[in-house]
Amino acid sequence: MEPEVKMEIPAYKHRLRELREELEHVKASGQVERGERIEEEIEALARELTRAVGLGGRNRRAASDSERARLNVTRAIKTAVRLISEEDKSLAAFFTRTIKTGTFCAYQPDPRQPVLWDL
Repeated sequence: MEPEVKMEIPAYKHRLRELREELEHVKASGQVERGERIEEEIEALARELTRAVGLGGRNRRAASDSERARLNVTRAIKTAVRLISEEDKSLAAFFTRTIKTGTFCAYQPDPRQPVLWDL
């Protein structure tokens, strides 16, 4: 398992340049094992850069705590409705129509079709 390394994007790019230069020297001197280790580090850094960089090479912005919470709540509601659908498709369809997710989550039944809950 690779150690987790926290570096800023420019630091990653700088380190990649250093590693590529070192790789050229190592290959020229015939140090095969050292060259393989450098190539592995280059690949790991490239994976990290790919994860950290968005479209057009721009830094990805980390989602805020509230955005992550909103997404988790939305996922949980969708999962619950999917599980309900395995037992009662019409109830799941009802919840799909009446539960709204987004910045705020809400149960909004159609006022033209009142619901009488019998629990």
